[in-house]
Amino acid sequence: LVGGTPGYSTSQQQEQAPAQNKLLEVQVTVQNPSAFITYVNLTDEDQRPGFQVMPNYKRPKEVKLDTVVSHNQGINKIAKVSLEFGNTTKDLVKLTDLDTNTGMYTSSFEMSPTDLAGMYNLTLTVTTLDNLTTTQELTFEYLGLMSITIQETNLNFGTLNPGSVSDNKTITVLNEGNTNLDLELSGTNLQGLNSVIDVSNLEFGETEFRRLSATQQLLNSELNPSLSKQLKFRLTIPQDVSPDTYKGRIQIMGIARWKP
Repeated sequence: LVGGTPGYSTSQQQEQAPAQNKLLEVQVTVQNPSAFITYVNLTDEDQRPGFQVMPNYKRPKEVKLDTVVSHNQGINKIAKVSLEFGNTTKDLVKLTDLDTNTGMYTSSFEMSPTDLAGMYNLTLTVTTLDNLTTTQELTFEYLGLMSITIQETNLNFGTLNPGSVSDNKTITVLNEGNTNLDLELSGTNLQGLNSVIDVSNLEFGETEFRRLSATQQLLNSELNPSLSKQLKFRLTIPQDVSPDTYKGRIQIMGIARWKP
């Protein structure tokens, strides 16, 4: 540099990296659409939410199922609609086409009168021609039915002396419902023409005896559906009772026994 002062010069410019372009491949496979379930109705015999089914007494209960199924490409794309309940699978029958994409199907199954009261599950499955499936789980309550029968119609202790105790008399109680039961017992005094034998002279039990009373007493024993139980009775004749024929009644009532 002529006529000047030596020095250094700096540059503010930096070298720029070339732009890099990256390509990302995009891919998607669109399959045929699945069917969809738009409506399901099951036998319902109670006002509460959900489905409740009432058993029939001593005969099977038919439970009906109706459903509406749709497919965007047409109802003819539906291969079958099936119902799975317990160990049984059955196909529903098409009732009618509601439009070109929608159809109504129906079926039914049976519940035994001795099937236990409680909650039951079933599965509804729609299968397309492409073997695509749509499922819906359903739950219903099988309501309790309490019914007992007693094979004997009377207890005849025969002829007894004052102060004596009868032989044991046995009756058989059968649970004909679908609910685990306990038994409650009560009785009336034995009435003669001019005298009474108090009900407390009647005793009942399975292995140990208890005095009967006019107030219902719980047996504290379990009687399962379709099973029977034997109950024993005996009668003590008071010393001061008058000679006569005495008659009364014993009431036996089944009540639900719920397990904790």
